Amino acid sequence: MQRILVILVLICTISGPTFAQKKNQFVGVWQQVVSVKSVNGYDDQIVLTQNGKVFLPDGRVLGYHLNPTDFLNYEKFDFKPWFISDYQITSDSTYTEKIPLHENPEWVGTINFKYKFLNSRAWAATYVHTNPDGTKTQILDLWVKVVYDKKELKAVLKKVRDNYDAYIDEAKKTFVKN
Repeated sequence: MQRILVILVLICTISGPTFAQKKNQFVGVWQQVVSVKSVNGYDDQIVLTQNGKVFLPDGRVLGYHLNPTDFLNYEKFDFKPWFISDYQITSDSTYTEKIPLHENPEWVGTINFKYKFLNSRAWAATYVHTNPDGTKTQILDLWVKVVYDKKELKAVLKKVRDNYDAYIDEAKKTFVKN
């Protein structure tokens, strides 16, 4: 009986969803981009916004604001929280963020994203946001990887991981109004 149980556990583990066996492509430092229309109406270029996300391997996310003049040397940057969340990849094309702290209280809650990696340096996500009046808006976010150097990435991930509780405390002080 024990042997059958062990075999069943092994089969379930091996035959589990393929997305669980892939390397987590989200881990890293990402900056949101928007397209900018030129005078002739075409999307000629993309521009980095101040919004960024650091996805940690343990399922936590630090949303941060970054001054465009600080795009160099992320490992030295003093991240200013935009939001705090946990994330879970739920399939090859979906993930969920649970946001307990956000600078705008209307964004606190769970967001279900549909995503697609465009390549190793960019991904797009769509989700539906419920506005305070009850109407729904579909939103498209575009993200680009901003830290490529392995040594720098390791330093940034360590910095965010080691200071995550301090970021939570900062977010609570900044976002939560008594």
